[in-house]
Amino acid sequence: MNDKQVYIVWSEELYTGFPTIDQQHKKIIDIANNLHSSLGSDNLQKLINTYLNQLKVYSTVHFRFEEKILQNHKYLILPRAYLLP
Repeated sequence: MNDKQVYIVWSEELYTGFPTIDQQHKKIIDIANNLHSSLGSDNLQKLINTYLNQLKVYSTVHFRFEEKILQNHKYLILPRAYLLP
């Protein structure tokens, strides 16, 4: 999309200090911005389905990655409800 509207801006306040997690967060923000930019498009329904599916898939990958980091660092207070099936 050439005239992409930025809805969420990545800033230093969002940095976690973990480069991989920061890159994943940037990717999620990019997908959300693409979704926002698609509003008003002639192909709106298809684009919404595409970007929502991307968010679903990538968020699952991201949260599983974060869970693994927490488990590897013996973060034992991780609530069972937080873990993905």
